[in-house]
Amino acid sequence: MNAAQESRPTEKHLLNFIQPQVAADSELVLHVGLRSFAVRPHDAHTRREARAEQRFLRHIPDSDLTHYLEAGLPSDAVSMLELARPIEIDGRPAEQTLQLAFHVPHSGVQSAARLSRASAQKLWDVHPKLLPYAAQLAAEGDSDWMPEGISNLHGSFESAQALLLAHPELINLGTKGDFDIPAYIKNQCVAVALSRSGALTEIIGSLGERWMKTEVAVGPDGQPLRDAQGNLVYTRILHTRVAAALPGPLGLAIRLAKDDERLRGQQWNVQYGVTTATYAARASDGSAPAQEGLLAAEAVSAAGPYKWALANRTPGSGLVMDPNLSYAPAPANKEYNTSDIWLNNDKDAALSPAVVQDLLAGRVHVTLSTPAYPEGLLRAHLKPEGTVEAGKPVTLKAEFAGLVAGTKASASGSFRLNDLRTALTFAIKANKELGASPSGAFGIGEKGEGGKTLRAFSIVDDSANGNLVMHCTNEWLRHLSACVQYRDAKGQVLAPKDWSDKIPSGLRPIFQQDPNTKFLELVPPVRTVFGVPLPADPTRIVIPVPPDAQSIQLYFGGLGRGGSYDSAVCPVGVAVTVVAEMALPMIILFAGIAITNSQPVVKLMADKEVLFAVCTVAGFLVAGGSATYIGVAQDSTKAIKDLAITLGPMLLSPATALGQYLMQKFAEGTAARCAPFFNVFSTIVSAAVTAAQLSQTICEVMSSPWVFNAEITRAIDLDITLKADERWHKFPDLATSYAVSVVYDKGATLPRQVFRLSAPPHSKPLNVKFSDVPAGGRLKIYVFFYAENGWQAGQGESAWIDAKGTSGSTLSIAGLEITTNEVPLSGASIYTHASKIAYTKARGHFWQGSKDPPTATATSPQPYRDHQIQRLLSITTAQRPAMVAYAWQATGLNQPMDDAATPRSNQSMYTLQNLSTLEDPDSAYATPPVGFNLPGAVFYDVTSAQDGSGRNFFVDASRGDFDAEKNPAGGMHLRRVELKYLGKPDFATRSNKSWGRFPVGIDRYVLHPQGVVLGVSYKSHKLWMLKLPAVASSDDLAAQATMAGGEGKREGLLDGPRALAVGLDGRVLVLEGGNDRIQAFDLEGKPVRYFKNPKGGENISTLALKDPANSSYLDLAVEAKGYLYVLRRRNGTGPENYQVDLYEPDGTFLVSTPKVAADKITVDLLRNMYTLNYEVILGKDDRTEPSISLWIPPAPPK
Repeated sequence: MNAAQESRPTEKHLLNFIQPQVAADSELVLHVGLRSFAVRPHDAHTRREARAEQRFLRHIPDSDLTHYLEAGLPSDAVSMLELARPIEIDGRPAEQTLQLAFHVPHSGVQSAARLSRASAQKLWDVHPKLLPYAAQLAAEGDSDWMPEGISNLHGSFESAQALLLAHPELINLGTKGDFDIPAYIKNQCVAVALSRSGALTEIIGSLGERWMKTEVAVGPDGQPLRDAQGNLVYTRILHTRVAAALPGPLGLAIRLAKDDERLRGQQWNVQYGVTTATYAARASDGSAPAQEGLLAAEAVSAAGPYKWALANRTPGSGLVMDPNLSYAPAPANKEYNTSDIWLNNDKDAALSPAVVQDLLAGRVHVTLSTPAYPEGLLRAHLKPEGTVEAGKPVTLKAEFAGLVAGTKASASGSFRLNDLRTALTFAIKANKELGASPSGAFGIGEKGEGGKTLRAFSIVDDSANGNLVMHCTNEWLRHLSACVQYRDAKGQVLAPKDWSDKIPSGLRPIFQQDPNTKFLELVPPVRTVFGVPLPADPTRIVIPVPPDAQSIQLYFGGLGRGGSYDSAVCPVGVAVTVVAEMALPMIILFAGIAITNSQPVVKLMADKEVLFAVCTVAGFLVAGGSATYIGVAQDSTKAIKDLAITLGPMLLSPATALGQYLMQKFAEGTAARCAPFFNVFSTIVSAAVTAAQLSQTICEVMSSPWVFNAEITRAIDLDITLKADERWHKFPDLATSYAVSVVYDKGATLPRQVFRLSAPPHSKPLNVKFSDVPAGGRLKIYVFFYAENGWQAGQGESAWIDAKGTSGSTLSIAGLEITTNEVPLSGASIYTHASKIAYTKARGHFWQGSKDPPTATATSPQPYRDHQIQRLLSITTAQRPAMVAYAWQATGLNQPMDDAATPRSNQSMYTLQNLSTLEDPDSAYATPPVGFNLPGAVFYDVTSAQDGSGRNFFVDASRGDFDAEKNPAGGMHLRRVELKYLGKPDFATRSNKSWGRFPVGIDRYVLHPQGVVLGVSYKSHKLWMLKLPAVASSDDLAAQATMAGGEGKREGLLDGPRALAVGLDGRVLVLEGGNDRIQAFDLEGKPVRYFKNPKGGENISTLALKDPANSSYLDLAVEAKGYLYVLRRRNGTGPENYQVDLYEPDGTFLVSTPKVAADKITVDLLRNMYTLNYEVILGKDDRTEPSISLWIPPAPPK
C-alpha cells in the first residue's frame, strides 16, 4: 500500500454482517481497496450498541447478526469490499470469499435515499435486506421502507447487488454529483431488480460459504497459472446455482438503467440515424425547399482527382462516421515508408530492458540496406532529445548519413520510447534513390561501427497509393479494430501491393494472416465510460488507396454476436475491449481507486502501445478451437472467459506493459486484488450473452454484430431526365410537387428530394441532378407526382441500373416516363371494400366482389369446431408478380409438422399461403409441404421484379430454435422464393440453402430495400436485423441476426412492438402497442427524427397515435410516399370497433376507414389495401384458412 492509499480521505462506517454459517471464532478480514481490516464477532454488548445506532437491526435475531466492523471507508471513490477468511489449498495459503459489497460514499447514499423517499411511488413495502424479517417488522408496526443506515448491513442481498453492479452496463465509477449516480443505479435499478426477482439473494444465502469457491487458476492450455515470482494464481468460481440465477435480475436491472432518463449521458445515449440525404439535388423546373439540419457533407465530397463518397451515412452500432472525406493523391515522386511499434514482448526480438538502456545511452543505430548494398546504405544513431525523465516518454533524434560515397539516398525518421519503456514507436521515410527492395534494421554499436543486429523491419514503396482520411467517433463501450479491403470494378477483392503495415510487426503473423484484409487503426470509445468522462475527439483513420481500387470496404470488428465472426477483423478489438472496458473498471473498483482525475483511464484507452501488447495473449481468437467455436456458436462467452483467465499473469507481472502500467498509474498491488475475480466477472458478463438472454435485456455491445461494414465508393453524379406521359404530352396538371427517390440494392444513404412545381402546364422534360452519390451495386429511380392534398397524380420508375458513370463520372438516365393517373370522381373520402377471397370445390379460390366487408372479429365464435384459427401473423404483397401471401396458426391443416416424413396432423401449427392478386387466385396457389411448430412467416418486396430475381422470402421454422450445442443448424431460416408473373412459388423447407437465420422465433418480418431483413419480437421488445448475404449458405453456417432496442419508454427503446414497415425512403417504422406510438428507426436500430413535432421545433422520432386510451393497435403499413396506415380496435367487440387510421408522412392525422374487421394489413404501390381477416373459410382439402380482402383507395374530392 502506497502513501496515497494511507492518506486518502475516509468516512466512518459501522458495518454489520449477517454470517450465520460462519463459526464465531473464525478469523475474518474485510478487504477495502488495498487495505484490510479485522472483522470482529458480535457479543451481547456490541449488538446492543449497534441496534442503538441503527434501529432497524432490532428486527434481526442474534443468530443472524454475527459480526461487525467500525472502520474508515473511502469517501472519494466507490469500491468493491470483500469479506474473506483464510483457508489452505493443497497446503498453500489462500482466501475464501464470504461476501462482496459495492461501497458508495455516504454523500451518494444520502442523495439516492432522498430521491427514493421523494418519489410518488415506494420502491418496495419492506426493504429487500429486511424481507426475511418481514414478520417481525409487521408485528412491531415498523413501516420505514428505506431505513437510515441500511447500506451498512451486509448479507446475501449486498453480495447479489455487488455481482450485478460489476456488469459493464451497470458499473459507474464517476464522482459527478457526490457519487449520486452510482448510488442511484444501486438503489433504483439493481435493488429494485433484485426485489422483484429474489431467487439470487436467496440462493446466495442458502449456500453460505459455497456460493463462491476459490481454486487454482488454469490457463487455456490446461496448466496452472503462476505470477512473475512463480506463485500459483488463484481464481474465484461462482456456484452453478448462483450463475444460473444471474440472468433474470441482471436483465431487469439493465433494462431499468437503459430506460431511465436520469441516466442519459451516463449509462446510455441516443444515436439518431440518417436514411436519406439530398446530395445537393437540383432540378430544371421545381424548387427544393430549404433543407435544415443536413449533414455537413451535403455540399462537397472528397477533394482531389477522384471523387469518393461514404455510401451509408447513418451511424452503425455506436460508430459515427463523418462523411466529410479528404483525399490526397499519390505523391509525384517515388518514396519509401515504414512505421512500426517495437514491443517488449515481441516473440523473436523483444525490446528488452537491456536494449532500452542501450537506446537511452545512444548505442542503438538504424541501418537502411538494399540487395546492392547489404552492409548498409544509410545509418543513423538514435540519441535522446533533452533530459531523460523517469515516467515520461523519450523522443529520440536520428540523422541519417550515407555509408556509401556519393549516394543520393536520404531518409528521415521519428522515434519515440514510451513512458513505460515497453515500446518504441517509429516511422521512417526515404527517397527513391534508396534503390530497389530496401530493408532496415536496428543494431547496437558505437558510432561508425556496424555492431550486431537487434531487430529487422521491412520498407515498402507505397508511393503509388493516394490517401483518404476519414474521422469516426465510437460512442459505445468497446474498442474496435478498423480493417480494410479493396474491390476492383467487378467487385473482386484486390490484394494490396506494397502495403505499409499499421499493426506492430510482432503481431502481424497472428492477426494479419489474411493477405486481403489489412489492419488500419484501433478506434477507442468517447463520451463516458463507466462514469468516467472521456474526450469527444474523433479517431482519424488514414486509408491508403491503390490506383486500381474502385471501392473501399471498411470493417469494424470487436465484441458482439450475430452476423459472422471474422478472425481477420475481430480479435484485436475483442482483446482490447476485455482489457480496457471490462477488466479496467473491475481493477479500479476492487482497488478502490478514486477517479478524481480521469487521465489514467483516458491514457490507457488511447495507449496503443500498451493495448497492442495485450493482444499477444489473444492468438486463440484467430485460429484453433476457440475461434471455430466462437464463429459457429455466435457466443462471445468463450472469448471473454479465456481472455480473463489469460490476462491474470499479464496483470501480475511487472515485466509486461500492462503490469507496469497498473503499478505506475494506479498502485502496486492493484492487480493482485482484482485478478482472482476476473472469472467471476466473466461469468457476470456471460449471463447476458446468448440470443435468448440478450432478447430480455438491453446490452448494446453484446447484442451488436461482431463486424459491421462501411463502404467508401467512387462517387458519381446522377443526371435524370423525366419525360411527360406520351398519351397526353404533359405532366399531371394537378401535381404541385414531385419527389425523386433513389433506391440501392446495397447499404447506402438514399438520395431523395422533393421539388415544388410552378403553375401548369408542364410539357418540357424535367432534368434532376444529384451530386456525389455512391457508386457500386445497382440503383433504381422512383418518381411520384402529388396534388396539393397528397393524392398521387402520376408516377414513374426506372429499371435496375448499374451505379456507375455512363459519361465520365456521371450516370445519365434519359427518358424516364411519368404516367399520369386519370382522376376518378368520388364523393367518398374513405377506403371501400371491393372483394374478398372465397373458396368452393368447384371454383377453388376466387375473388368474391362485395362492398360489404367481413364482420367476424377476434371474439366471434368460429363456425368449425375442428378448424380453429388461433393467430393471424402477417400479410404481404409483390406488385409486378401480382402475388399476395399470408401466414397464420390454426388447427385442421392436415399437414406433417416440421418434417415431411412424419404423419399428417390436425393439431395446432403455423402455415402460410400464396395466391395471385389477379382474376384467378389459384393460378399462383402455393403452400409449404409441412406446418411449423414455431411461427413461420412470408414477406415480399413490394417493388419486386416479375422475373424471379426479386428478394422475396419465407421463414422456414422447421429446424427449431438455434442451440450451439444441441441444434447448431437450427434457427428461423430465410428461404428465397422466386416470384414470377403467371408462375407459382415454391416453399420448399429444409433445403439447406439459407439466406441467414434468426436464432429464435420472432413475430414479424419485413424486407428493407437495402438488403436487410428486419423483425420484431413482441415479448422481448427487440428489433432484429439480418443483412442478406451475397449467396446462400448451408444451414449450419448461416449468419445470424443481431438485435437492437429493448423494453422502455424513451426513444430508441420499444414497448410491445406490434408491427413494422419500411418506407421507400429507408425508414423503419415500428408500431408500439405499449407506448401507443409509431417510432422511426434506421437500419442500425437508431431513432430517426422524422415526424413533425406537435410542439414545434425540430422533428422527433415518434408519432403519438390517435385515441390511445380506448384503442388496441393491431398493425401498420406504409405506402410509397410515406402515408401511414394503422389498424386498430377500439374498446368493444363488434366490427364497427375496427378501423384503419390514415396519417400523412409527417404524422398528421387524416381520416379513418371504419369496419375493417381484420388483424393484419398491407398496402401496394397503387395504394390498394389487403387485409387478413378474422373470417374463417375452408380451402383446398378442407384446409383451415382466413379470408383476405381487397380495399380500394378513395378518389380525390371533386
